[in-house]
Amino acid sequence: MFGNLDLSTLQQFWWLLCSVVGALFLFLTFVQGGQSLLWQ
Repeated sequence: MFGNLDLSTLQQFWWLLCSVVGALFLFLTFVQGGQSLLWQ
């Protein structure tokens, strides 16, 4: 499946995937924290 990708493209895709997952996790944590602060 990754036969036509070189190492740099795969590394850039990996960092993009990690950054998206990290940003989504931080966003969900921030939203849950904001909701808990609002509902206290």
